[in-house]
Amino acid sequence: METYKTYITIENPDRVVLSNLPFQVGQRVQIIVLPEYDRVKISQKLKALFTAICFQTRHKLKYKTRCGASPCDPSCGGFDRVLL
Repeated sequence: METYKTYITIENPDRVVLSNLPFQVGQRVQIIVLPEYDRVKISQKLKALFTAICFQTRHKLKYKTRCGASPCDPSCGGFDRVLL
């Protein structure tokens, strides 16, 4: 399956214009429109949430990671490496 990815800025939400596409006249294509997210802001929010969860649950944690540290220690990868 051939895919083509491009980025545009919406100027009019009632109309989206795509130009210079690498497809033939009459060729049917599927169009999926996704908003572009600010990955830095999302990453910062997730880190803040993770820190808050660790702070609130630090005394309740009974598990250790593979490296032996608390799951809240980012050097071990956090909760995704918790061993039961």
